[in-house]
Amino acid sequence: DQDACRKALARMVVIDELPFKFMAMVCPRFIIPSKWTIARDCVDLYTFEKENLKSLLNKSSQRVCLTTDTWTSIQKIKYMCLTAHFIDKNWKLQKRIINFCPITSHKDEAISLAIENCLRDWGIDKIFTITIDNVSSNDVAINNFRRKMVNWDSTILEGDHIHMRCVAHINNLIVVDGLKDISESVTRVRDAVKYVKQSPARLNKLFASLLQVFYEITLKVSVSLYVTSNTFAHDISSIHTILKECQESEDIDVYSMGARMKIFFDKYWGDPDKMNKLCYIVVVGSVLTDPN
Repeated sequence: DQDACRKALARMVVIDELPFKFMAMVCPRFIIPSKWTIARDCVDLYTFEKENLKSLLNKSSQRVCLTTDTWTSIQKIKYMCLTAHFIDKNWKLQKRIINFCPITSHKDEAISLAIENCLRDWGIDKIFTITIDNVSSNDVAINNFRRKMVNWDSTILEGDHIHMRCVAHINNLIVVDGLKDISESVTRVRDAVKYVKQSPARLNKLFASLLQVFYEITLKVSVSLYVTSNTFAHDISSIHTILKECQESEDIDVYSMGARMKIFFDKYWGDPDKMNKLCYIVVVGSVLTDPN
């Protein structure tokens, strides 16, 4: 079947590293299409999959959570990626990249406009939360987008709780800020390793356990195959406890590092009134629905 082989070839090109999907159907009579034909087949495949996903999102009544990130390539081109997370009919957490595009700048207006245009293109208006890195321009971008969402008549509490701060990014900021007080050499991997090896006293259990907590929590919240929001409060509590232990340490370096990290911690999680209330609601909900 020439058409079936062409579709399989397009999937192989898109997916990559899975040539058996194509080779399982190929035969000597298959006419290898030109690169232009393959390119068109790939675009047709994208359009087909996009329409299927759009139909699924439009027919279902659940809300969509979004995560987005921006960066600049080595060619100095600015990009934004927007990913949708949702629960399917089988109660499986799904993740789909719905936009990957160049943007004019990392400023709030460009980010807000890119998100809005993407959602309008997909016909998505039932947004639950948007998780984004903790940069001031991102805060403004979400505020701008929130004001526009009010006119969509599909927001929850007028979008007051739509903004979710990225836990992994905050963890990274806290650790980086805390390590600054130890030595400038920790900014370079080789110097950091040499520094620690030459000072065994710095390898005390509290120092190691501190970084271990941040490492494990960052790994846990970075997964995409299952929900982690129900453990958010517990994770933050763990960080708070170990930072408090650092501030009670007799080791001046551990104390100093813990103090710096606690200041950064308090900036985002020190005041419960400044945190997204959905973080508490989901914890209460998980407790009430726990069969144990």
